[in-house]
Amino acid sequence: MDLGSYTHLDFDGAIIESSLSIEEYGPHSFTNGLVNWVSVNTTYKQSLHLKTKESFIVYGRLRFTIEPRCTLEEIPFAISYQDGVMKFINPKC
Repeated sequence: MDLGSYTHLDFDGAIIESSLSIEEYGPHSFTNGLVNWVSVNTTYKQSLHLKTKESFIVYGRLRFTIEPRCTLEEIPFAISYQDGVMKFINPKC
C-alpha cells in the first residue's frame, strides 16, 4: 500500500492479516524462494496516524500479484478528511 509523499497522514504500525497467509516455496523464476500464499478470504487492516486537523484528500494505491496468473493488480483509492470526518472516497482518476 502506498500513500505517495503526503504529510497529512501516515501508516501506524504493521498491517494486520486475518486469516494468515501460508509461507511456501515458489519455484517461479521471479520468486524462486519463499512466498506468502493467500488461498482463503483474508482481511487486511492498517492503522493510520492523522498528523493534522486541516481538511485534506490523500490519494493512494494498493498493489498485489495474483498467482498463478502472475498479474500485477493496482487499486487506486483516496482518503478524505473534512470537518473531522475521515472516509474512503472514489479517486475519480
